[in-house]
Amino acid sequence: MPDPYAVLQVARNAEPEVVAAAYRSLARKYHPDKTASAATTKRMQELNAAYAVLRDPAKRKRYDRAHPVNAAPIIRPTEETMMWWGSDDEEEESHWATAYARRRGAPQPIPRRGFWRRHWGCAVYLAFAAFAFWQVVAAVVLKM
Repeated sequence: MPDPYAVLQVARNAEPEVVAAAYRSLARKYHPDKTASAATTKRMQELNAAYAVLRDPAKRKRYDRAHPVNAAPIIRPTEETMMWWGSDDEEEESHWATAYARRRGAPQPIPRRGFWRRHWGCAVYLAFAAFAFWQVVAAVVLKM
């Protein structure tokens, strides 16, 4: 069954009066007596089924609980949807890292910057500490 809110073209939080008005408007448009065709008959059946769900507050609440707004479809694992990470080849039975790298297209290592480029702030503090130490040593030696 399609979404009754989409069939009646109303929001999920629409009032019962709005749902009834939308049903009457669409029923006038798609009634089989007005336009006799198989498509309009099918559309009117969809409208009746949707209105039957949304008209009754208990059925509407039950539908809203069973079909949340942002629900993603539940995918059951089947033989077609399961992913197999191993292969049946004998050559793949070697070390796991080489097999992993082969499956992943032999990834390259991530290049890292040098030590001093990563820790340049430490170098600045070390230079300041050496300068301060030199100043203290110079002051002590000159006082002697």
